Amino acid sequence: MMITLKQLPLYYRALLHLARYEHERTDPVHPLEITNDGIADAIGRTRAHISATISYLIEQGWAIHERHRVVDGRSLLTLTLTPVGHMEAARALRIVTSLGCNVEDVIRAPPVLNGDMGRLLHRCLDLQVQVNDLRRQVESFMGGSA
Repeated sequence: MMITLKQLPLYYRALLHLARYEHERTDPVHPLEITNDGIADAIGRTRAHISATISYLIEQGWAIHERHRVVDGRSLLTLTLTPVGHMEAARALRIVTSLGCNVEDVIRAPPVLNGDMGRLLHRCLDLQVQVNDLRRQVESFMGGSA
């Protein structure tokens, strides 16, 4: 299945951003760009909006969220790609490259309905169908027992 730029998920943009910042988890100081705020700023989203994306990266095993000292001296949560995350970032890079796009432009691309929001909308519609089916079953049961 071929993906279009409009369908490129937000988490791919985050992966592409994180892949630009190679570091070891054991480094004494980590870049600000791999903090929640740094990722949100890089991909043009709010910190609140990026939290679901970060959670998804962690759930997939693509990144590790840990507290580290950053360049300005604060101790903040940072994201580090796992080996599997590096492979997924490489996959995202291949997709972006095959579409003839500039990676920097893709990272900051605006959200689109056919991307993450589209999948959420389709999931909500699927759930509404299930709720309607359950409602009909309950109404049928209640009408049959009266």
